[in-house]
Amino acid sequence: MKRLPVDLLDRPAPEGARWFALTRLRGLIVERKRLDDPDDAEALHDFRVALRRLRSVMRAYGSLLDDSVSPKIRRRLSRMAEAAGVSRDAEVRLQWISERRDRIEGADRRSVAWVEQHLRRERRAGDQNLRRELNRRFVGATVQLQRRLMRYRVTLDAGERRAVPATRELLSQTLLELTSMLRERLDAPTRVGDVRALHLARIAAKRLRYALEPLAEGRFVPPRVARRAGAAVAQLASLQDELGRIHDAHLFRRWLRERISEGSPHLANLNGRLRGVQRLLGEQAAASFEVVNRPASRRRVNRLLHAIETSANALVARPSPGDTFRT
Repeated sequence: MKRLPVDLLDRPAPEGARWFALTRLRGLIVERKRLDDPDDAEALHDFRVALRRLRSVMRAYGSLLDDSVSPKIRRRLSRMAEAAGVSRDAEVRLQWISERRDRIEGADRRSVAWVEQHLRRERRAGDQNLRRELNRRFVGATVQLQRRLMRYRVTLDAGERRAVPATRELLSQTLLELTSMLRERLDAPTRVGDVRALHLARIAAKRLRYALEPLAEGRFVPPRVARRAGAAVAQLASLQDELGRIHDAHLFRRWLRERISEGSPHLANLNGRLRGVQRLLGEQAAASFEVVNRPASRRRVNRLLHAIETSANALVARPSPGDTFRT
């Protein structure tokens, strides 16, 4: 990924937003090339993450990027994300079953094989759909997006001398808004069955993490600030992983119920045979929910969010290198 300029924080906010988007776009193009290597087992996952990072930047700085990111480009990226998601979800579920096959109680080989067969079918369909989307639209969408992100226009009324805010102000405001959102959404779920509330909390953690990553990756802040930003990103990644395990368990259980309802007559008792799978998924969700809601975990997250807010305010105040990201 091309490094961000050292004076990025003092450049105009519209330019800074485009730098963030361009680095994520270039990262996506690199990951796209890896998909052509059949031996690269992590290529699909990394492509999907790169796509999420790009879309997260476009969402976070949408008002500044609207003249460069057309609704058409957004739709194309969304379709790619959907296709990649179907394939990756099936792949993760197959791996989940493989790792727990000996622990699944009450499930015979026939029922587990039936589930795996359906998952492989979905993975193939997702792969084919993603390949079609990439062949038809990836080059055109990314070339157009890169060209449009390379320039922007600022229009002022006659006689107006309003100053364009700097990137430091943009980044500070974005971090404060995303931190507030995460705090609010972490307080919403009260039990493991609050599926939507937990899903929204996971998304909030992901968006804050992605907004922080440029500080950890770029050379536009001192090394000490970058290291502390990296530590904050790692903490958010851990939180996101726990929330993700809850989300994956909920989705897989729903997927099983839907597939079972579509089963053929000779598999009428499949639901009973797969109770062991359902139980393990429930245990996974409950264990992660407990981890997230432990008093020590909540205190740790609250300290992290407070540190990010302090650092976001310090960006505008032009702090000394030692004043930021004390977690």
